[in-house]
Amino acid sequence: MSINVLTGQSLLDLAIQGMGSIEGVFALAEAAGLSITDELSPGMVIPVPLPLADPQVAAYYATRRITPATATTTEIIPEGVEYWRIEFDFITS
Repeated sequence: MSINVLTGQSLLDLAIQGMGSIEGVFALAEAAGLSITDELSPGMVIPVPLPLADPQVAAYYATRRITPATATTTEIIPEGVEYWRIEFDFITS
């Protein structure tokens, strides 16, 4: 069994998704020859060693096609009146 890495996924995400527990991160890292802090590239194939840490959790993610991606780097830009600069965004007289 193996997992294809998607954009924004870390080994922790894959451990939960594929093994059912974050404790599986060490087994995943060892099986893939990685450090637990290594950045993953989309498209990488990570082998999932058996036995699974929690097969019920892994099955839950698989049947619902849940793919966690906590390593995203999307910056959220705040919006709204409280962030506008009045002297530049409004015409004042």
